[in-house]
Amino acid sequence: MINNEEVHLQWRRDFEDIHKTCSYLLKFLTDTYAEKPYFYKACAILGEMAGYFASLSANGHSQLEVASFQDVAKRLAKSAMGWAQSYDDEVQKVSLEFVTSLLSKQVICFRAAVLCLVHQNDITRVEASILLKCIVRATNSFVEDDDDTEERDELKGLCDYFLSNRQS
Repeated sequence: MINNEEVHLQWRRDFEDIHKTCSYLLKFLTDTYAEKPYFYKACAILGEMAGYFASLSANGHSQLEVASFQDVAKRLAKSAMGWAQSYDDEVQKVSLEFVTSLLSKQVICFRAAVLCLVHQNDITRVEASILLKCIVRATNSFVEDDDDTEERDELKGLCDYFLSNRQS
């Protein structure tokens, strides 16, 4: 629209509705699947989406809206970290032939938790703590030669890539 020789973009005005809808959907999906460990693949994707919308919100939206998206990402990361930590007891109880498989799943969940938070512009101390715990635990779990090697390596590559590209 041109008014008094000034151009006003109209297409950006509908983003407010999209923003609110995405906020609602992300919260709904997080509430629905936060306690389901088989959800780990989508967990990282939803965390990335929450980080994306939080960064968009930082440009012209209230801090409450930014915090809402950051809370979604943090909740997803805490869920994934909880799933990973739940394998600690199981590893102690199973026979040696199943230990590698459980440790592999644990590493995958820790890396999914990392991917939920690496897209945040600003992270809190709690989020930094989650990131560090998950990175250390995933790195210190020596898992080799099992069915999940390709998936673990892919998640490691994504974590390393996004962590190395963060601006301090």
